[in-house]
Amino acid sequence: MTMNRIEKLIAELCPDGVEWKKLGEVAEESRERNTNLLISDVWSVTNSHGLIRTGEFFDSVRTSKDKSNYKIVEKDMFVYNPARINVGSIARHKESFKVIVSPMYIVVKIDKSKLSPKYFELFLSSNFGKQQILNKVEVGVRFRLTYEAFANIKLPLPPLCIQEEIVKILDTFTALQAALQAELEARKKQYEYYRNKLLTPVEHNGKWYLNGVEVEWKKLGEVCEIIMGTSPEGKTISSNSTNGIEFHQGKLFFGNKFLKHSNLFTTSPIKIAKPGSILMSVRAPVGDTNITDRAVAIGRGLCSIFGKNPVQTQFIYYYLKASVNIIKRKSTGSTFEAISTNDVISLPIPLPPLSEQERIVAILDKLDALVNDLSVGLPAEIEARRKQYEYYRNKLLNFRGSWGGWGGWGNS
Repeated sequence: MTMNRIEKLIAELCPDGVEWKKLGEVAEESRERNTNLLISDVWSVTNSHGLIRTGEFFDSVRTSKDKSNYKIVEKDMFVYNPARINVGSIARHKESFKVIVSPMYIVVKIDKSKLSPKYFELFLSSNFGKQQILNKVEVGVRFRLTYEAFANIKLPLPPLCIQEEIVKILDTFTALQAALQAELEARKKQYEYYRNKLLTPVEHNGKWYLNGVEVEWKKLGEVCEIIMGTSPEGKTISSNSTNGIEFHQGKLFFGNKFLKHSNLFTTSPIKIAKPGSILMSVRAPVGDTNITDRAVAIGRGLCSIFGKNPVQTQFIYYYLKASVNIIKRKSTGSTFEAISTNDVISLPIPLPPLSEQERIVAILDKLDALVNDLSVGLPAEIEARRKQYEYYRNKLLNFRGSWGGWGGWGNS
């Protein structure tokens, strides 16, 4: 089934345009309670995993001992927290068994003879569906969406056969994304396997080898320039004191952005890591590493490592990634793990000749790009497929007349 086929179906079945209806015309609030206590399986709504068993997501499970007032949820019902709708906490129950949810949740039962559960789920995740929800919330301390407001949301309601075909098209994109993600996970394991294999020294007759090539053990401080970050005194960091260089106090990676400053100040010297340096966390999470492509001012939670040349720096970076568990074992502290300056300097590094370092780096660069580089390899393809899915989901579900025979806004 192609989108051209859907366009023809809409022209044939909806000659006057796709009909728009308020959700309340094809759905109702379900208030059935767990009065007889036959259900004990408590679930919660999350914005990342949908509707999920409470104990599988939340570390601290807080449910009432008396669950007789909890609401019953059946397959294909929708559930949301009226006080947290702004973070996307709305989900469909996809399992065939009944569960219960907190009495504060809103449970919605749809008329499946008129509205496909998957189609409605897609509509809610589309740009237009999200905007419809935001238009209905009560703005206050928390965004709140009552059922009465939710029931007034308008949605395009083509015949079920068209709804189902739209679902099929988007499911094809989802399946492709899932296959690519599975391949990416397999490639990551393959990458880690080869990285560890290439960088695990082997002893033979009192000598050490990497891939059959003899290595010389050196302390990290003997072959690298190491700069330990410091905590600047004063209130904040001045762009004058760092010459406009970005500053970060602690973790630099894994979702944290660089902090840029303009009119702030400090009274102490700033430690600068030059471009191409390895940045390693010396506080929890100890051993996390990355390479900076720019000069950055580093705070107390980080250290900068730079080898004699870029190839050696990259080789040491890969070795540190493969040896993260060894580094973690050197950390101390019962409440806050950290690794000392002396331990960083004395980390043992097996160095083969430069030609072997170049060979290992070339292999691992290719594998690393395949699994981590958002501009090439599988991550780039997955991101492209995700954007493609979102594009077609929003296009298929807006019915604004861009599909010729779809007939504009119908009777919205």
